[in-house]
Amino acid sequence: MSNEIPTVNYWFDVERRLTEFVDNRAFIIVKEAESYKDLNDDEFIEAIAHLVRDNFKYPLTAQNEPATEHQWNYYNYGSTCPFRRLANWILGKFGYVWGSKKQWLFSRWWWYVWQDPLMTIRTRFGICIDTALLCTSLLRVRSSVKAYVEAGYVTLPDDPNRYGHAWTTIPEKDILIETTIHNPEKENIVSYKEATTTGINGIVYHPIDRWNESEYQSLGSWIEVGGFLLAPKSFRKKDIKVWWRNEIIKQLKMWELW
Repeated sequence: MSNEIPTVNYWFDVERRLTEFVDNRAFIIVKEAESYKDLNDDEFIEAIAHLVRDNFKYPLTAQNEPATEHQWNYYNYGSTCPFRRLANWILGKFGYVWGSKKQWLFSRWWWYVWQDPLMTIRTRFGICIDTALLCTSLLRVRSSVKAYVEAGYVTLPDDPNRYGHAWTTIPEKDILIETTIHNPEKENIVSYKEATTTGINGIVYHPIDRWNESEYQSLGSWIEVGGFLLAPKSFRKKDIKVWWRNEIIKQLKMWELW
């Protein structure tokens, strides 16, 4: 096991260090976190955990599958230019469809992306890694809160499979935050020791990587679970389909058990 910071290309094929995905300096992240400046650290942690729980959702397609596809649409659609907006409105009345690839800012379709915390704030949607990155970024605005993203896998009762997952932790306070729970009636802050040993409602968390904006720790080996499970084995359609199926099974079971 090495503590050299790994790199991944899950942000539109751009190679990035894991630590670059935790952003505790962006204006909107700092502004959101500082709205709780009157709270002590324990109250602040609870407020941020519940903010992510109550204001974000796990994205699902109409087929009830994880929505991880990303595509930039024709830039005129979202333009702030009044002339372009007027042209779009007029052409829309005539049933014109922007179909040429030349009219797309980008035409490539990305099957799998880790969102920046800013992207998650903008969309209000995120899979496990997205909301864990956001939650950790908000918590790390306070240097006194030693929060981390942890990536690894979960095991579920009566199920031999290992499902890739990510969450937020503050180990020194014995806290694990399950950022994919978005039911205000459920508590998403649990004991880290319990979650990683006996489990929470039968869900056992197995961390392999831990990081924030400045630190990285290797806690295990991905070889033992057949590779980096947070992503599809490859971006071929058949591998994407397998990943989607495993991801939705995992989330539906977790939501049922939580």
